Amino acid sequence: MRADRLLLAPLCAFVAASCGVADPSVQVAASHGSAAVVQALADGYEERFPGRPVQLQFDDGVALVAAVAAGSTAPDLLVLDDAALFGDVLEPAWTDFHLRFGRDRMVLARTAGMALDAALAGTPQTAAEPGFAAALSNPAYPVLFADPALSATGYHSLATLRLLDAGGETTLEADLAAAIASGLSLPALIATAVATPTLTLLPYSVAAAAGLEPSELAEAINLGEPHLGPLYARATIEAAGTPRRPATVIHFGVSVPAEGPRRAAALDLLRFLLGRDGVALTAQAGLEPVRGEERLVGFGVPADVEELLAATTAR
Repeated sequence: MRADRLLLAPLCAFVAASCGVADPSVQVAASHGSAAVVQALADGYEERFPGRPVQLQFDDGVALVAAVAAGSTAPDLLVLDDAALFGDVLEPAWTDFHLRFGRDRMVLARTAGMALDAALAGTPQTAAEPGFAAALSNPAYPVLFADPALSATGYHSLATLRLLDAGGETTLEADLAAAIASGLSLPALIATAVATPTLTLLPYSVAAAAGLEPSELAEAINLGEPHLGPLYARATIEAAGTPRRPATVIHFGVSVPAEGPRRAAALDLLRFLLGRDGVALTAQAGLEPVRGEERLVGFGVPADVEELLAATTAR
């Protein structure tokens, strides 16, 4: 760093403190399922804008939403791996809107190096093809699930299983019920799957970040295709902490509170997320970026957010 910049740094800090310049830091709360993309976005933002620190807090998504709704945690910006939770729990009391910025899909994930039947590995499965269901029920393949009472990943796993069985009650759901009883959080699930041969259902971005090997599922059950939304909605899901609702496409969502002490800093980070660099980082994290008018969901849009969207809609 140049000597004159070293001298200016403490001077700028003194001026900011004495003149009441707004705090440039931003506090981000995010679900464990969104950790990889959020960390990449925070690192990219801090590199692009030195002196604007991003403070990250990660928690199980359902618990995090409950804490935000209760006011026990107050982030400047909230990121969830299930955008529907904004509408279910936080709108309009905490915010009037949310933005969908990435789309994911469920995959059958396994520990690196774990052998699978050739008919299963790498081949999309449907309800009419028994390989997927047989693998999940086969004692030769240890199976774990995330708890939907804690994590959106568990919620989406349950939806995938119900779509696989066309909404019927099966032993697969009994297996998932056992996993729910064990209270397996997403970090615990990933740690186990990395260390021990395990089969599980995960969003692609989560599996990729953990170094697990994914096998693609059929579009009819992977919750990743917007045009199949009506089909996914046939699976009605209920988990502790969330209302009973139809299964939906997996969208990652972000929002800011209606009132916050560092709103300007939060909107700067949001602008980065929706801009060219943020879109590229979102794609690198394994998500399909959501663009244009598909981003916005909510009751209303504040003027500052409307301006931000207008500047980034074409990205």
